[in-house]
Amino acid sequence: INLRNTPVQCAATLIIFPSATLSNWEKEIQTQFRPNAIPYIIFHERCFRGITRKELSSSLVVLTTYKIIGLSGNPQHTKNSR
Repeated sequence: INLRNTPVQCAATLIIFPSATLSNWEKEIQTQFRPNAIPYIIFHERCFRGITRKELSSSLVVLTTYKIIGLSGNPQHTKNSR
């Protein structure tokens, strides 16, 4: 989905971390909570193209990386405008 043009109401906690720790975060959720107790979604370059609006809005946690935040930022804020 193109999230830039389609705002989604979402009350999820956004967790941003270095790409290298993605598997650690997912493992901790799976270890610390019962299965399906915490609906979460991984918003990462390998996975985000198939995310639906419904999945995003029903998640309690969104896991993503600094790289994805940088890539999906406001296109009006470029390196040249600093």
